[in-house]
Amino acid sequence: FSDVQSLEVLRGPQGTLFGRNATGGALRVTTKGPSQEFSGHIEATYGNERHGISGFITGGITDTLSASLSAYEDKQDAYIRNLNPANGAGSKTGESDNKGFRAKLLWEPIDTFSALLSVTHLDLLDRSKIALHPLEGTPLSLAEAGNLTPFVRGQKRVYAGESRPITYNDKEEYSLTLDVQLGDHALTSITAYTEIEGGTRLDADASPASLIGIDNAYGSRAFQQEFRIVSDYEGPFNWLAGAYYYDNTSGYNRDGGLRLVIGHQLPATLASLE
Repeated sequence: FSDVQSLEVLRGPQGTLFGRNATGGALRVTTKGPSQEFSGHIEATYGNERHGISGFITGGITDTLSASLSAYEDKQDAYIRNLNPANGAGSKTGESDNKGFRAKLLWEPIDTFSALLSVTHLDLLDRSKIALHPLEGTPLSLAEAGNLTPFVRGQKRVYAGESRPITYNDKEEYSLTLDVQLGDHALTSITAYTEIEGGTRLDADASPASLIGIDNAYGSRAFQQEFRIVSDYEGPFNWLAGAYYYDNTSGYNRDGGLRLVIGHQLPATLASLE
């Protein structure tokens, strides 16, 4: 959001203009478009265990063609101490690395026609949100003989899971917006394609034992086409009409899923803690 132009909070329902999921209203974020006038800004932040940079630049390429680019990266250093010897005791987890860019190209050959091409890419990775803090008394390792060794004793910012948690999400989006002015009528066509891939690995019991865990990967592809025509009469009567097509395919990797071990399958020493 380094190139935000405006933010609107719209009370619901808003399904007529913004689709089936806008029953309760909509938050409409409008980003800056390309301009013939050269401008830009850059912003950097630095703090304890966190730093980032973002920027925006725009300008004309020819008399009828202009472009803009916004980009950002936000990083957080690992700050959660790992207590599980099987997962590298003494190391840290909880880091995040989120980055992305949005590029736009605007063509305006005549006053009554414009074409806007937009490309967005996001690469999100976070290990902090699901690095669950273990309850005091959680075992830190499970010996081959079934004997339990050191326990968590009221420590802060620690993690004792059997695997490093992670959630990641990659997104690519392409859109083409055509605007045509036909006398007292404005015609708009919006074509868009989105592709998302992501996954989650979570040790839900926050212990070194294989009790409850989630490990999955997912993907989604969507195509959208919208047509709108709006009147602009001088009188008190105006109208709007449109058509919208949406096609989505999504699913999960069969190799992932929920891992669950029932209590009676656990070593006797661990089951006795219940």
